[in-house]
Amino acid sequence: MECPACGVIYARYRPPATTSPAPVPAVRAPVAGTARVSLDAQQVETLLSNCAQVLDAGLTVPAFAQGAGASDLPASARELLQRTDLVPSEALFRLGVLDHAGKALVVVGERTGRLPEALRHVVARMRERRKAMRALQARLLQPLLLLTVAGLVLPLPSWVTSGPAAYLRTAAPVVGVVVVLGFLVARLPSLPPGSTLRSVLSRLALYLPLARGVVLHQSNATFTDVLSTCLAAGLPAREALVLAADATHDARLLDAQATWVATLDRGATLAEVLGIRAVFPGDVVARVAVGEQSGRLPEVLRGCAVEQEDLAQRAAQRAIALVGAVVFTLAAGYAARTIISTWTNTLQQRGAGIDDI
Repeated sequence: MECPACGVIYARYRPPATTSPAPVPAVRAPVAGTARVSLDAQQVETLLSNCAQVLDAGLTVPAFAQGAGASDLPASARELLQRTDLVPSEALFRLGVLDHAGKALVVVGERTGRLPEALRHVVARMRERRKAMRALQARLLQPLLLLTVAGLVLPLPSWVTSGPAAYLRTAAPVVGVVVVLGFLVARLPSLPPGSTLRSVLSRLALYLPLARGVVLHQSNATFTDVLSTCLAAGLPAREALVLAADATHDARLLDAQATWVATLDRGATLAEVLGIRAVFPGDVVARVAVGEQSGRLPEVLRGCAVEQEDLAQRAAQRAIALVGAVVFTLAAGYAARTIISTWTNTLQQRGAGIDDI
């Protein structure tokens, strides 16, 4: 519209139309529901491998839950996988087929669109861990066998001198300990990654001097492995740090998360961040600094993960060797004490008989 007197076009000065602000995305409330399945480690590996194959074919996790690959799962587990309000990492975690590290790796696959590759990475990681556990299991058989022999054979003189009841009172506690330890040793390699027993044993190991080093090295290996995977997939370092710390479920690293992120936001390098609180060994931090300078940080972190895994295995082997030596020493000492006590009683009885004559 134009003024006939002055020629001002009013439309040019019309106030712009107000636009409504963009809606704030609603925070999705946490969903409830869980359906843990009783599968051993091999069955879990088969399940995840089948799921990766289905995803490679262009189908979805709900479609996998309806197919033959999930036929061994109970109905409640299949219903959980078919839920659209759960991402695959959360659904699989609630089934108990993923531990915290496996969940973090699957999250990386979800963020980068490489979920089948992430599931195969988890399966390969599980197989490596199970193979290592089998090797440790074989090493543990020797001290357990020695303890069994010590518990059954060494108290035999008490059967002759005091009767079967005395023998059972002496042998039963040792045999009971061997049975419990033997069950744990035989069962541990086949435990699914998210099982409660595995989690309880891991936490208990932190309070045992011989096992603490194994758990700490294992935690460092998990952290550097997941961090390497995140950075290689192109995730920002800020997000990668959080995922890697969550993967370990280690209180040391979880408590350091906020400090790490704040330091990283201030422009610090990753090596400077990991050097805070002396959580990681100095050689690991130094190698991370070299990786940042050379542009090969994911490869360097992967090498650190392999090294920490190897240190965990060596610490476990040393602990088993020490336990075997302690058991052998105790058994030898008990045998010597029993032999000396038996001969002493025999000589005293003979001496008393001679005195009576």
